Amino acid sequence: MRVAVLVFLIVSVGIVWAADEAQIKELIKKLGDDEWRVREEAQEKLESLGAEAAPLLKEAYKNADTLEMRIRLFKLLKNIKELSPEDTETLMKLAKQFFEVKDPQKRGIVQKMRSIENASFWLFSRFSSMKAEKDREDWARLLFWFEFGKSPKFLNDKNTLYEEVLLQIIWHPFTRMDTQVSAVKALGEVGSMRVIGTLAAAGSGELSSAPEYEESAEKKEKLAKAAKDSLLSILKRGDTEGRVPKPDNEEVLSNWWSSVRESQKDADEDYNVRQKEEEQRQNRMIPFLGVASAVANVNEKVGGALVMRAEAGTGAERAGIRPDDLIVELDGWKIECWNDLIFAIRHCEPGDKVPIVIKRAGETIKTEVEITRRPPGM
Repeated sequence: MRVAVLVFLIVSVGIVWAADEAQIKELIKKLGDDEWRVREEAQEKLESLGAEAAPLLKEAYKNADTLEMRIRLFKLLKNIKELSPEDTETLMKLAKQFFEVKDPQKRGIVQKMRSIENASFWLFSRFSSMKAEKDREDWARLLFWFEFGKSPKFLNDKNTLYEEVLLQIIWHPFTRMDTQVSAVKALGEVGSMRVIGTLAAAGSGELSSAPEYEESAEKKEKLAKAAKDSLLSILKRGDTEGRVPKPDNEEVLSNWWSSVRESQKDADEDYNVRQKEEEQRQNRMIPFLGVASAVANVNEKVGGALVMRAEAGTGAERAGIRPDDLIVELDGWKIECWNDLIFAIRHCEPGDKVPIVIKRAGETIKTEVEITRRPPGM
């Protein structure tokens, strides 16, 4: 594991925080500062505020008096995912329902949340704003249910619940890159020294990924930067259990470094747990829908996943899926291309019966399909 290549870099990094209008305007002003560190810190804080900062950023973009400032504001706005007030209200209501019901009813609630654009980003923002331990654990459970449709289980019981949730989201080979970035950033805010193995792996590109679900180089660079910043945040903050106190001056730096190396043993152990789980995942039952693609480019957005055929004896055939059907939703996930369908299937378990929405000759069909085990050789 290549943890040591990153741990010597100690700089200040931003975290999710709340700000009023005056503070946001001050941060926007700092985007034009001559000192790059000041600009970078302001950018990270504004991006972490998300939709809260968007209206003032848009106003500043319109009134920017230099091309350089307009470019900085444009790039910042591009990274911010907004939700309408109506969608935010809906998500809050669904979250409240989620916390009140028992496990068998939770999946139906998160299926409704998945259909709302940028719901994942909103969930991570809410999670990051939680300060109380109980609230943080509750929102971590919701994050896991949203992503995987089931209750979280520990792979390493030394971790906190929220560390474990974030780690499993990051390591899953079919997690979307934007979600991985959000989870990595959150890990930097709440994680201990135990998680630095994963952050180092993400920062150096060592995390496994499915070849048929590749992401752009730009997104991979974004993940690497988020991992590096999160790792530095943990090192700067010190271990949450107090084993690695933050160095206050150069005189204690040597002792601090020894403590970091000792704490790294937990990181190595956790990193190995993740790798072993990933190897075992390849040998377990692979979820299977049973449809063949009718497009050459799996990333081509055609408004859904265009079906060439449903394989005999599969859940797809039993659900009545036909050639030229366009699958537009599965288990609550919106489907715009074939890779979206792969993502949705890989987040199910064999035996799951999930809702599916199909468009056929102008008609919208809502039904249920069983996810089965991938047959040998397919």
